[in-house]
Amino acid sequence: MALSNPGWAESFDTGGALIDIVVSDMTTDAWRRVFANFKAHPEVWTPCAGFERAGQMAADYAAATPDDRLLARGNLPGQLNAWFLDDELEIDLDPRQLTEDDHVVTLQGFMRELGQLLHRDVAMSWEGMREAVVFRYRYATDSID
Repeated sequence: MALSNPGWAESFDTGGALIDIVVSDMTTDAWRRVFANFKAHPEVWTPCAGFERAGQMAADYAAATPDDRLLARGNLPGQLNAWFLDDELEIDLDPRQLTEDDHVVTLQGFMRELGQLLHRDVAMSWEGMREAVVFRYRYATDSID
């Protein structure tokens, strides 16, 4: 099956360049909510240190190291990698794994859940290109554009 929405097909036909889901301006409270949410879903989020599976997730952002990350599976399309970068939560994904309309809808649902959890906007952009937004969840209007 292929993506039927022409805009989606164009957005996810990148030849392998990663896409970032980004939440900026993370506060102590936002980090607390992220870590609590990820810990509450061990069936989805697997703790890793560097590229090796780790025994357990860091207790909170203050205890996380630059190598700490989480791998997501479960009902999300493909493998997502969550990184904790100072005041930014970055979740990488390989767009080649988004091959069906349902994958995009599920990913947008994840962005919505993350935005509602953190009470802020969530952007999806090309790796390292924050201005090249593919989708944005807008918390104030509960919409994705």
